[in-house]
Amino acid sequence: MNLSDVTTRLAAIPDILVLQPDQMPWQQSLIQFIGSNPQFVQLYEPTTLASDGALTTRLLTLDAVAASLEQSRALADSIRAVLEGTPREPSPYRLLRLTPLPLEGDVWRHQFNFEWRGAN
Repeated sequence: MNLSDVTTRLAAIPDILVLQPDQMPWQQSLIQFIGSNPQFVQLYEPTTLASDGALTTRLLTLDAVAASLEQSRALADSIRAVLEGTPREPSPYRLLRLTPLPLEGDVWRHQFNFEWRGAN
């Protein structure tokens, strides 16, 4: 699955690192990783929910991880702004769920689940 549109939209957020599904260096030592990358977005492989041959609906999961709850909330707000679109500029992403979760120390993540509709 091609995540280039998501990655391009997220690149509009200043000072974040966007990690693709095959890049998870933070899993070895989150505290050490967050020390050099105080906020980042982890993308996961989308899951296909339905397809009619012309249109596919997928579940897109991503994490907004930051060194504090406040930073994680601000990053989550920025992600919503770039992925949800506006009435004038609709987006193929619709937020289904946003869950704040504590990690190690003061580190927090906001886990997003988006419905993603697109042509096959």
